Amino acid sequence: MRTMCWAIVALIILSVSSCKDDDDDVVSGFSVDQTEMQFLNNGGTIELKIATDQTWTAEAENDWCMVSPATGVGNGVCVIKADSSYLYKERTGRVIFYSDKGDLAEVLVKQYGYEPTIDFTESELTVPSYAAPEKAYVDVEAIANVPFEVVIPEEAKAWLTLDGVSTYTPSTTIPRKRKFRFKFKTYSDFDRGDRIAEVQFNQKPLTPARASGETVLLNKVVKITQEKAPVIIPSREGDSLAVLAIMRVLNAGTPSTSRPIIHWDNIVVEERTYDYYNSITGVTKKDTTELRVVGFRLSMIDTDETIPYQIKYLTELETFSAIANANGYKKKIALGPEITTLAKLKSLSLMGYGINSLPAEMAHMQSLEELDLNGNTILSLESIKNVLLGLKDKLKYLDLGGNRISGSIMNLSTDIPRNETLETIGLGGDLSKADWLFRDMIALEELHMSYNYFYGNIPDLDGAKDGILPKMRYLTLNLNRLTGKVPDWILYHKYLACWNPFLLLFNQEGYDNRGSIAGFTNAPTKFSEFPAEYNRTCPENEELATIAAKLPSLTQEDLNTVPLHGNWRYYRMLNKNWYLNWK
Repeated sequence: MRTMCWAIVALIILSVSSCKDDDDDVVSGFSVDQTEMQFLNNGGTIELKIATDQTWTAEAENDWCMVSPATGVGNGVCVIKADSSYLYKERTGRVIFYSDKGDLAEVLVKQYGYEPTIDFTESELTVPSYAAPEKAYVDVEAIANVPFEVVIPEEAKAWLTLDGVSTYTPSTTIPRKRKFRFKFKTYSDFDRGDRIAEVQFNQKPLTPARASGETVLLNKVVKITQEKAPVIIPSREGDSLAVLAIMRVLNAGTPSTSRPIIHWDNIVVEERTYDYYNSITGVTKKDTTELRVVGFRLSMIDTDETIPYQIKYLTELETFSAIANANGYKKKIALGPEITTLAKLKSLSLMGYGINSLPAEMAHMQSLEELDLNGNTILSLESIKNVLLGLKDKLKYLDLGGNRISGSIMNLSTDIPRNETLETIGLGGDLSKADWLFRDMIALEELHMSYNYFYGNIPDLDGAKDGILPKMRYLTLNLNRLTGKVPDWILYHKYLACWNPFLLLFNQEGYDNRGSIAGFTNAPTKFSEFPAEYNRTCPENEELATIAAKLPSLTQEDLNTVPLHGNWRYYRMLNKNWYLNWK
């Protein structure tokens, strides 16, 4: 019992001694290990040590920083947290600690702001001289936290455009990425250097709430360089380069390049003698003889652009066709002038391409004999009048049929769709005002104007019975909205029996612009009704017979497209596998 009592006394003495040691380590008053702390602009946390023997409370005076825990007893660790900054300059705040005995400590909190910036993942970019339309663009990725405007230099606006808005306003001062897409046009000059656009990204003044106090605004530049076109010299090698480029740009596919181009199904070559001249090297070769491309056919293409500029390097080309463009009836493509430089081009077909205007230079193509514009979006004869009159002494075949944008209008006075007019639904208008077409196009042997929206009378040309379109072996005007009388120059024409007039001329449909039923008042229904002086049979033609002996028969593929070579009109006149027998 006595032993136990001594043990208890010893334990009490030991306990008293331990408490005294702890009291010696306790800090009286209140202190913190930092009185100032600096945060980065994206925020974060910093630990703060507290030394005290008191009960305390902490308070952040600014809403962008906080302290945790906000209360405590004795020594401890607090975490000061700062949000991401929204300013371009440094900001300051305070965290104050209060003790229950009236002591206090103040911590100054500072945070860097975001420097105004406009930067790029790449500030120098290069684009090719040409690309397919859906790939003819370059993306510039800007990294910025200030409002700015994109400015393309005036001298570059002819070939470079911004796809979208030109201004940017950030929602935060944190630098964010923003993509800008620039579309570029084809660069056809290979005898010049690369063309360069220094696109400016100019900072706009900051709003007062975020202003940095600086008056100097940022002005950054992105350099976009377009490579010059590859050198194409009119030659056998140049023909290959041009054909491949055209097919690629028109999304027409390319045949296997394991075979020489002279063996491709859509190419016709013939031996030609010409003068070779390299404008880059200055080398000239007189009387060069080799196989050159003279016929080039494309079908099932997909483009929103005109014929690529490389066509002008096919200097021996005589026949060219690019037909059946995807959704061509919806497109309004201005045919460019490049193809008009082909001095030897005789036959041109752009059937179903989406062409709605012709270049003025086409009027000077004095070798052009055949022009097929069937199924395009030309809206008036007047818009192409000057071109056709310029070709009047040479043009023998002209097809303007099927230029309808809206194809189901039966009554021109009541069925026009909303937001459309007679002038926008397709090729049409008062045909009586187009007397020039029938009077002046004296070389025409075929004229097709079927399935359009013409109304009014066929011009009677002062009652002439002969001398009008004297070589016309085929004329179609069916499925329009024509009315009135068939003029004598048609009824007495020596080739009328060759035209199949009951089906392809007298046969009209629907109602005209006044609501009158279309059709002629004097059109016969069969040849036996014609007066004796009418030509009831198609006269023989020795010239055609001679040509017929030389014409090749067409394959089924040819029937669905266009002959590569020769004269299209003769297939119609001779009814020999004519390539558009569905017309």
